[in-house]
Amino acid sequence: MVHFVKKYVLSYFTKRYVMFFPHIVGAILWWNLYFLQLIPSIRQKYRKFHRILGRVLMVCAIAQTISGAGLAYMGNSSTIKLVSYLLAISVAYCVYNAWYFAAIEKDIPKHKYWSMRLVGYLQTIALQRVCMVLLIISRRTGWPELYPAYDPTDTATTDKIFEDSFTFCMILAMMFTEWYLASYYGWTESPKNGKADTKSIEAVPKE
Repeated sequence: MVHFVKKYVLSYFTKRYVMFFPHIVGAILWWNLYFLQLIPSIRQKYRKFHRILGRVLMVCAIAQTISGAGLAYMGNSSTIKLVSYLLAISVAYCVYNAWYFAAIEKDIPKHKYWSMRLVGYLQTIALQRVCMVLLIISRRTGWPELYPAYDPTDTATTDKIFEDSFTFCMILAMMFTEWYLASYYGWTESPKNGKADTKSIEAVPKE
C-alpha cells in the first residue's frame, strides 16, 4: 500500500495535476448527476432540465476520459495507456452519436440507445476500483493462482495488479453493457412460434 500511494496516488499532485483536476471534477459531476437522466418521470416532466443536464454530462464524460488518457500518457504503463486510449475513443464515439441523434436527427430512441451505452462504458472508471480490490484479495488468498505468493516487499506484483485492474474493468464494463442492452431490447428472449425476434431499436417504446 505504501508503494502504491507513493508511485501512483502522490504522482497526481505533481506535474500530472493538470490532468488530474479535470478528471476529478468531471467524475464528481458525472457520478452524482447522471442517474437523473435515467429516471423516466424526470425526463417527461422536466424536458429542458434533461437537455441542459445532458449537455453538462457529455462534457463531463469527455473530460473524464480525455484527462484519464492524459494521465495514462504521463505514466509508464503500456497496458494502462492502451486501455485508457481505447476507452476515450469509445466514450467519444458514444457522446457523438448521443448528441447527433438528439440534436440533429431528433431520433429519441437512438439517442437513448447511445446514451445508455455511454453510461455502461463509463462504468469502467468505477469498476477499476472494484477490480483492484478483487485482485488484491486474489493475491492475498492465492485464488485462483493469478499471482505469486504474497510478499509485502514484492512491488512488481503490486504494479502488475494495478495494470491488470484496468484490463479487467474495461472488459467487465463492456460485457455488462452488451448484456444489459440485449436484455433491455428483448434480444435475449426465446423465439416465439419458431420465429426470431427482429424488433429494431426504433420499435422499442421510448420509456
